[in-house]
Amino acid sequence: MKPAALLALSLSVVLAIGRFGRLVDFVKNGGAAERGTVVFLVVVIVWTGAVLFSRKDTPSQSSGELLTDREVQWGLAIVAMMVLVAVYAPIISPHDPQYALYGRLRDFSSIHWFGTDSFGRDAFSRIVYGARISLVVALSATLISLIVGVLTGLSSALSGDKVDSVIMRVVDAGIAFPRAFLLLALFALSPQVNLPILIIILGMTSWFDIARLARAEVLSIRNVEYVVATTGLGFKRARTMLQHVLPNVAGPIIVSATLTIGYLILIESGLSYIGVGLQAGTPSWGILINEGYAQLRTDPHLTLVPGALIATTVVGFSLIGDGLRRSLDPHRT
Repeated sequence: MKPAALLALSLSVVLAIGRFGRLVDFVKNGGAAERGTVVFLVVVIVWTGAVLFSRKDTPSQSSGELLTDREVQWGLAIVAMMVLVAVYAPIISPHDPQYALYGRLRDFSSIHWFGTDSFGRDAFSRIVYGARISLVVALSATLISLIVGVLTGLSSALSGDKVDSVIMRVVDAGIAFPRAFLLLALFALSPQVNLPILIIILGMTSWFDIARLARAEVLSIRNVEYVVATTGLGFKRARTMLQHVLPNVAGPIIVSATLTIGYLILIESGLSYIGVGLQAGTPSWGILINEGYAQLRTDPHLTLVPGALIATTVVGFSLIGDGLRRSLDPHRT
């Protein structure tokens, strides 16, 4: 935990000092989003400082094994860095990511840290804002798939055989159908793909695996004494699912959701790269790779930097997911 907290504290303090004038301007003239960003910055500084300088050096027994896992610490550090970059994008970026009057393909300089792209927009600012879009899409779509998948899996496992069979056949069809063709078909039906539509489409096409996993976990404890007792006590099925079943099967589902985040970052980037996702010009990492591909030989950083950030973010979430899997595995020795 402490590497991630140290990284969060260092980046937050540097931003607070280096961009103090911009912070003051955000508080005075900004809207709710800008002021919320400043409040979040203060909260992160206070929280991470408390974590780092707390006298409690040993973590609790329940979380100690997870938080002392070296891979999880690296994963948390990577994810914390990316989340902070996304949250502080208006403060970190020196220029407007859509402003295109700086001159085409300028070299590195103190004004343009990564130069400019083929349209004259500041490359560094667009990369920073790309973190915000990619993470918002992945996290929001994962939340949708998690809610739909868990509710479907619970309902299927606790229903009768006929209902269970029908639901599982739908899930099997969703898993078997090629995801690329399904996404392309859905995007073709949408006259204009904006951020909410992209999130909904990705979320509603990613819940099948979570539903099957949730059903399997519920079936493994459906006939346990405490679950059967709730039926005898007259508890409603919804109460049984939410209060007594779901907390006991949450571990594998959380692991699956963590890995889904990294998967959806790749999906969103791939769709944006081929021009199917968000509109051209949006500062998404996939779109940045697409826009910089034509200058791969002369300005390779326009493609390689966002590509490296995608890979790093996916690795970070994968490390956290693997650590959770090892920590929550009931069969580990």
